[in-house]
Parts: sequence; structure tokens; C-alpha cells
Amino acid sequence: MESEKAHNAAVARHSILVYTGTIHEAIDLYEAAKEYCTSSPDLSEAQVLLLDFAKAYDSLNREFLLAVLQAKGFPPKFCQIVQAIHTNTTVQFMANGEISRRLQVTSGIRQGCPLAPLLFILAVDLLYDEIEGRQDIRGIELDETRPHKNLKVAGYADDAAIYIADMVLQQAVIDAVARFSNVSGLSLNLKKSAAIRLGSRIRLESDTQATNRHEAKRRSLLHAI
Repeated sequence: MESEKAHNAAVARHSILVYTGTIHEAIDLYEAAKEYCTSSPDLSEAQVLLLDFAKAYDSLNREFLLAVLQAKGFPPKFCQIVQAIHTNTTVQFMANGEISRRLQVTSGIRQGCPLAPLLFILAVDLLYDEIEGRQDIRGIELDETRPHKNLKVAGYADDAAIYIADMVLQQAVIDAVARFSNVSGLSLNLKKSAAIRLGSRIRLESDTQATNRHEAKRRSLLHAI
């Protein structure tokens, strides 16, 4: 089954058509998954996990970003430019009309930089590659008329939508994010992350399956909306 990732970014001062186009894509993917899951009894517990990274641009580990660029085969010159942009960076604050002394910034990527959204996507792509490659994390297999047949990952800038075939897979996704956090500096904001149920039909299941599902709901880390 073919698998594709859909991830988009908006760049400052670019046409508003870029924004509306990617928003429409995200809505189309969600609607397609919702329609397919509501018509399939086997996907009655399917979910889309809306993940929000806390202070995403500010917390990204710069050494990790550079390692990702090198591993993906970007030219040494480009890697050097990215490294130079993010070396010896400082900030100043204004409070009550007074400007603070310069404070050194050692993590994160530059807000407002045209490269920032693309660099962030390249960094989180490591997480998405793991989720895409995990056979135990099943996505939503849409019908053959849809462009994304096996839908698992869709993202926009620093937000991500992970599609799972059953809510019991939620823990596996959270665990993958936790491992990614250890190396990238990015952490999940659980208060702003949520799970949306895609399926609607009730299916018959054994007592053991019902118990496992109840336990999964009890241990759910993401609030349902």
C-alpha cells in the first residue's frame, strides 16, 4: 500500500494563496478520512491525533538540526550557512521602557526567517519517518480514488496530525514522540494536543477486546474533542 506524508509550511511575505491552499488540503484529508472511517466498521475507533509542540521554534536543538541536514545529504556549504545563521545569536527585552542587556540564545531557529519553516519540517521529518515506517502503527487506508492512500502523517508548520486506525495505537505514537523529544529538544504540549474520533459505528467485540479498549481509554494521554 502506498504511503505518503503531507507537510506544508507558510513563509513570511508569500501569497495568502499558499496559506489557504494548505488549509484546504488539511481539511480535505480530514474529511476523506472521516468519510471512510464512518463507513467502515473496522475503523470505528480510528482517531486523528492533533499534536502541538511546546515553543517549537524556540526549543529545537541546533546540533540536532545540523546533524539532520548532514544526514539528508545537504551540501556542506548550505549546512555551514545554516550553522552561521544560528551561531552567537542574542536577544534583548524591553520592560517599562528599559532595554535589557543582550542574552545569548543557544537553541531554536530564528522566528521570521524564510528558512525557519522548512528547517523545522526537515527536523520533525525524522519523527514522521519513524511513524510511517512502524508496521504496528496503522494509518487510515483510504480508497484508491484518494491521493493519500495510506494516511498516517499530515503536518502544517509546527503542528502535526497523526492518523491511527485504532485508539489503542495512541500510546505507540506518544512513545515515538517521547523518543524524538530526547534527541531534538522538542516536547509535546499535552494541553494543546488532542484526539478526534473519526469512526462512528459501534462494533461487536469480545470481553477481552472490550477490557483492553476500556484500559486504553483510561490511560489516554490526549483529551478527546
